Amino acid sequence: MHNAVLDRAAGNQLLEQLQEATQRAATFGPLEELVPGFADWIVTSLFGGTYQREGLSLRDRQLLNLAALAAVLAEETS
Repeated sequence: MHNAVLDRAAGNQLLEQLQEATQRAATFGPLEELVPGFADWIVTSLFGGTYQREGLSLRDRQLLNLAALAAVLAEETS
């Protein structure tokens, strides 16, 4: 079993690699207004936790994430 490690700084660093500052502001700004603290939770738990684990490349994690989101959307729209 893997012990979860959440690293906010590592999450922010990874997010900086994946998105430009304007994209982050456009995404997380409105999200923070809608649900205060949720944007920080996403950065810390997803990018600072799940995406930091060993075993898959960043590319593979992103592809799996997109596949999971597409499957959820397909289920919701059917």
